[in-house]
Amino acid sequence: MNLPAVCSWLLVAALLAAPLPVSSFNLTFLNNAPASHFTERDWELLRGAVNASLEASEDGTAVAWENPETGHLGRVTAVTSSERDGAPCRELEIYNKAKTASGNSRYLFCKQPDGSWKAVAP
Repeated sequence: MNLPAVCSWLLVAALLAAPLPVSSFNLTFLNNAPASHFTERDWELLRGAVNASLEASEDGTAVAWENPETGHLGRVTAVTSSERDGAPCRELEIYNKAKTASGNSRYLFCKQPDGSWKAVAP
């Protein structure tokens, strides 16, 4: 899996896990998103959980991560597997908790011809 390709989507997924009021155009809500508190080690653990979910877990199985140094944690669950234009795809539900912030988000990833996974529009 090409982790740099997924990292940008993980950042978006983690940041968007915070609740967003529909009428809000102010981005200060990101200050309380779980990812705003993440350390580099937290990101490494999250990327590992995403990789395990995309490559090896069965649908419905959660892959948990936790950083005992920060107390931050989360889980990545492969919700469904499908195919799009002949490529395998997996919908992931990503839950993260850091300090008092927590949230869920869902993203669809499809495997690219080079073997990497890319987040795509549902």
